Amino acid sequence: MFHFARSDLSFIKHYLKTDVENIQCSKLKSRIGRTFTDKHGLKDLIKEFLDIDISKQKQNSDFGGKLSSSQLKYCANDVIYLHRIHEELDKILIRENRMKLYNDCLKFIKTRVDLDLADFKDDIWSH
Repeated sequence: MFHFARSDLSFIKHYLKTDVENIQCSKLKSRIGRTFTDKHGLKDLIKEFLDIDISKQKQNSDFGGKLSSSQLKYCANDVIYLHRIHEELDKILIRENRMKLYNDCLKFIKTRVDLDLADFKDDIWSH
């Protein structure tokens, strides 16, 4: 369960040399289900669905070395709400009849990750 699976899966595949199965992505769910907004960040979703404000202060800190206790807390807090967010987004996808579209996008996500890792920056589907 990820918020931005495309990014996380790229990192995992590049550095850990492995693929992940049974992927769920709250950003993808939000973009497909909540077309009325451009607010698809995890912080925005947590605020909207759970009425909780989270700090993203550590988001851009250096995660390359040994992690500080505040960085570890940030990472833990960043995912603690994901299950509830996914449940709320599932309700929207079902209501909007877009669950199949979401699931079809998930079938392509590993290929999208491979394109990212092969440095394809442009949309290969554009004219």
